[in-house]
Amino acid sequence: SLSLAEEESGIFDLPDVAGAPGEEVLLASLEGSDEQKGVKSDKGRRTSTDAKDIARLLHVCQASSRYWKGFTASEMDLLATWMMLHTARAGKCLLREGQEAAFAGVVVAGTADIYVGGRLVGELCEGDVLGEMAMFKGGARGADAVASQSKASTTVAVLPFSRLAALSAKHPALGFKVLRVFASACVGKLRAMRLRNMPRERFRYDPMPPAKLYLMMQAAHCREESQLRGVVEYKDLWTLAEKMGVLVVSEGERVIRKGCVATCVLLVLEGEVEARLDGRESALLGTRSAGEFVGEEAFLVGALEKGERTVDVFAGEGGATLAVIQHDHFAWLHDSDPATAIRVYCRL
Repeated sequence: SLSLAEEESGIFDLPDVAGAPGEEVLLASLEGSDEQKGVKSDKGRRTSTDAKDIARLLHVCQASSRYWKGFTASEMDLLATWMMLHTARAGKCLLREGQEAAFAGVVVAGTADIYVGGRLVGELCEGDVLGEMAMFKGGARGADAVASQSKASTTVAVLPFSRLAALSAKHPALGFKVLRVFASACVGKLRAMRLRNMPRERFRYDPMPPAKLYLMMQAAHCREESQLRGVVEYKDLWTLAEKMGVLVVSEGERVIRKGCVATCVLLVLEGEVEARLDGRESALLGTRSAGEFVGEEAFLVGALEKGERTVDVFAGEGGATLAVIQHDHFAWLHDSDPATAIRVYCRL
């Protein structure tokens, strides 16, 4: 049962026992809170004063979240009338692994930490979707969502599955847009889960005196097909040479392995490399020679999140020598020499 203070504040903590009907109890508590406020029911829709608060919070989320950009103000106002506010104190569960799922929601204030098997795997910020994965796969929650300790509490705009069904029946266009947002969030989290389970690539590259590496890069820079020409200046090459290592590979040796999490960009200094679909004997997708970058796509895709290697790369005839630029070194370059960083990014 809830204390009077908890009922008045809207704060409710899920039971600690996995499998307990915590979410149904939570929804019943929120429904009861609406009724105490004199809310009028309209086939699942609520027209309480809370709806104005939810709408205001959703509008704020639109400014920072990638999910809600395509919604009009009137659509957000309408969606808010189908939702309820739930606040959890810092350190308390918003969702508990193993419990039967009954709702999805949107973090509208504060942040939530996500744990799988007791291990922190991510964080949800304002505007992020919470609890949608269980809606698509059914059954119990696959993770804990805990109100972050960084703020006193975290608030979620809750949309019970039953209300989402009613919303979709009454307002099909809005229901479809909400489902599309939930599906997008679900796909993003599935991709993140896959990346967490992927091995990170590791290169055993050799250090080289910057002066020698600079001369090799300068020779590559002079080649007509070089990606460095026209924008990257010679002084930029010296800046890069101070942070690079060198990878020397024999003919047919693997340079990049498909299915790994990318950690660097490579620049061919000598020889040639071959990009293949899946293994040494698979279809040849293309080649890169001296002065051209290799593996830059995963770096660009991974600018905001980790990038995945999508092809295999092998050394061509006669082997190859490549300069290795770790992703962390790009961050250093951006901070220490922004002009050089911009010129290099343009060539990537």
